[in-house]
Amino acid sequence: MNKMNPNGNILIFTPTLGLPQDPATYQSSLLKVINQIQARQMGLAYFPTYRQLWHAANNMAWNTAFEHKFEYILRIDDDIHDIPDDAFGKLLDADKDVIGAAYPNRRWPYFTAAMNRTNEKSLIEIWLTSDKTLQYVSPSPEDPEGVVPCELVGFGMTLIKTAPFKYLQRPLYLGNEDCPDDTFLAQICLDNGIKQFVHFGVKIAHAHVNYYNNNALYTAGIFEQANKKEVEFKLTDEEQAMVNAQKQEVKA
Repeated sequence: MNKMNPNGNILIFTPTLGLPQDPATYQSSLLKVINQIQARQMGLAYFPTYRQLWHAANNMAWNTAFEHKFEYILRIDDDIHDIPDDAFGKLLDADKDVIGAAYPNRRWPYFTAAMNRTNEKSLIEIWLTSDKTLQYVSPSPEDPEGVVPCELVGFGMTLIKTAPFKYLQRPLYLGNEDCPDDTFLAQICLDNGIKQFVHFGVKIAHAHVNYYNNNALYTAGIFEQANKKEVEFKLTDEEQAMVNAQKQEVKA
């Protein structure tokens, strides 16, 4: 890595590397990201922390970034793929402290992994108590590929400037290991006035879910949830009629 690169240097960080049975999708995604960074004439290094706990892995990455004066951390998961050719460039050009690509949850309800709170609880408390009060964000109809502010952006592919975090208490990750690293960093951002964003002009796939099939999976999930005793919402009469009709079709 050239530490004097005038366009900046990026630490690509993948914390778990619990690779799927066929890691080809992740490997091709990583190579595509590397090509995109090199096209911007930026220095880079790759930092995988194999099977480390979330907080330990993140502290290792942040310490490395600070020690070697990386201007950015690019946090990517090992189960994302279908990265657009201009994905990194769009995240970089947005010029935000923390900005992530839009990607769907890999579990129902398959919304984009970017959320806001609806109360004053901390994100960590909301996660640890399974408090279902987070609200998913979406782009405006006038700008469907816009950059949207949020209080929690998922770490599928997230570009983070290191400068706003330089003088914060270290280790950055210090607390309950049950809290995911994106949620933990999001709370650090909230506590220190660091803004987060999601870029709906950069859409990537997550495991088996992409933006072509997530609506169909969501619809299937509605029927699945409606048949569970622990369902936490009440269907309207029209929705219940649809569920009943679906059951009859299955029996037939």
